[in-house]
Amino acid sequence: ELLGARISVDRIMSFVVSIASIAVLWFFLRRTRTGRAIRAVAQDEVGAQMMGINLNFIYPLTFGLATAMAAVSGAGLLFLFQAYPTVGLQPLYLAWYVVMMAGLGNVAGAIVGGFIVGVLQTATQQFAGVVWVDVIPTIVMIVVLLVVPSGVFGS
Repeated sequence: ELLGARISVDRIMSFVVSIASIAVLWFFLRRTRTGRAIRAVAQDEVGAQMMGINLNFIYPLTFGLATAMAAVSGAGLLFLFQAYPTVGLQPLYLAWYVVMMAGLGNVAGAIVGGFIVGVLQTATQQFAGVVWVDVIPTIVMIVVLLVVPSGVFGS
């Protein structure tokens, strides 16, 4: 129980695994030589190659990291939802909202954006009803993209 609300163990575990995986990815991308190489390739492929970064190593590694993060996310969803072919579509849309709000490549902004989208959904459900839970965040994201195309936390 947290502030009068009952939170199940599976939701707490999903939260802990999410935060841990984000922290590990952030540490890897910011503090390791390979992570810096990945960021360099993302910013300027030709410049990174001229500095001696092996693109034939970085591309499969990046694909593998993205696949691993997707697998961790999918495993976390299985604790919360039943498994069916389109189980990931709703969370995928929410993830895009978070990325749009944060701006591409902004891990700290993604965490804050995730909390904002979550609070927005919860408030919408509480005050406007379940029918509007998907509509209001979509409208907010359209407004955000019109006002700040690089994202609220983007540069």
